[in-house]
Amino acid sequence: MRFAYPVDVLAEPDGMTITCADVPGMITGGWPDLASSLDAARDALALALSDRVDQGQPLPLPGDAGGRPVVAVPVLAAAKLALHEAKFALHLTNTEIGRRLGIGEREVRRILDVTHNSRMNQVEAALRALGRTLVVESEAAA
Repeated sequence: MRFAYPVDVLAEPDGMTITCADVPGMITGGWPDLASSLDAARDALALALSDRVDQGQPLPLPGDAGGRPVVAVPVLAAAKLALHEAKFALHLTNTEIGRRLGIGEREVRRILDVTHNSRMNQVEAALRALGRTLVVESEAAA
């Protein structure tokens, strides 16, 4: 899945507010310019998606941008969200993932935690253990 979502930008007197219709609860604001607002939206989007995972909800698919700016979550967060998605699809527990990786459940929780600064090779190894591969693509910035 591609973790890049269209966002809505609202210019207000005290700064810009960014929301995402596809991810209810994703909001950030108070930034003076569009570039700062969109940069802050990356982390806000990752946290909002992580909250959905923590609540056992599936991750929403990104809608059509329709000319709106598109915000992608940071690459490590995207890898962790892909791991959550694979775990959800395969109905696996953290203990089972740990068994496949030869690590403890606590370490699996850290690898899955979007706010924890894991090493990318750990996340990639976990994805491989679940039969997935991580593909990174680059495109021109908006």
